[in-house]
Amino acid sequence: MQHVLALLDRNTGIGPANEFLGRGIRSFAFKSHRIYYEIDNGDVIVARILHKAQDVADKLDP
Repeated sequence: MQHVLALLDRNTGIGPANEFLGRGIRSFAFKSHRIYYEIDNGDVIVARILHKAQDVADKLDP
């Protein structure tokens, strides 16, 4: 997981935007999970790491 987070840190726009979850929220799939994050002044802020089977709308506040 650490290498994926480092990849996101180097390539902040790599995941697609998920505007329905909130302004600036992006996601990136990793194995059976999805990482939800946003960029704040160039820093990656991880909001949640969820299993793909979980309903993200219940877990993130827009």
